[in-house]
Amino acid sequence: MLIALAGCSSGSGSTAEGDGPPTNDIARILGGDTGQPSPDRPAPPPSPTVDIPLGDRAKDVVRAVPLEPRHWGSTYEKQEGYEEDSLARFVVGDDCTSREDGTIPGAVANLYRYTFSPTASGLEQVFAVSGATAFEDVTSAKAAIDKLRDDAKRCPSQTLAGGARLTSVTTDPHDLADVDEALVMEAIWVDAKGERNAPYVWVMARKGSIVVAVLAVDLKAPDVKATEEIAFRGAALVVKRLTEKMKAQ
Repeated sequence: MLIALAGCSSGSGSTAEGDGPPTNDIARILGGDTGQPSPDRPAPPPSPTVDIPLGDRAKDVVRAVPLEPRHWGSTYEKQEGYEEDSLARFVVGDDCTSREDGTIPGAVANLYRYTFSPTASGLEQVFAVSGATAFEDVTSAKAAIDKLRDDAKRCPSQTLAGGARLTSVTTDPHDLADVDEALVMEAIWVDAKGERNAPYVWVMARKGSIVVAVLAVDLKAPDVKATEEIAFRGAALVVKRLTEKMKAQ
């Protein structure tokens, strides 16, 4: 079974089963003044250069970022449909229901990996998803973060693919090192039959034109803190992997 990501994310185009568990070259110069400096004041410092991976390089970067089961812990395994590289976009409509709608605007490469940790009896307990999306420019990457925030504000209750729901959806800035911006979305995941619920913690972060994301859902968590720890630890690790990959290229 696959975890269903929030429709407002820039994640994969995967879907969930209805009653199952919860299943995103050229350097661009930003800013700067192209005019001549005033003679009575020093010239401004050069504008920062953003490294934007495109083509095969973008695919190489996003493949290096998502976590494998071993990164989450010794008990984690691959979910069915372990890897997803579709550029399909899922949007939250006016009715606050997630549905597929074209492709992710500006995205050039995308990869998500789906893992879980079973209980002692072999049933699914913790679901952990991580991924990265490379965009053609910084503006498109920023728009993906903004969309998550705007959809959460507009739809504090959302229906996911397969009929599962998110309730009490909130977003807040997230303090994450070595990124340009980060956001955490928290909610209560409820299965399609309304029989099970669990904390749902989704972290998105942007570094230049790359957006990384991590989702954690723990069906046995006593409170949201335990699920936050999983998601926040995973987010720090995917950013570390992204930074190392970009430096190595």
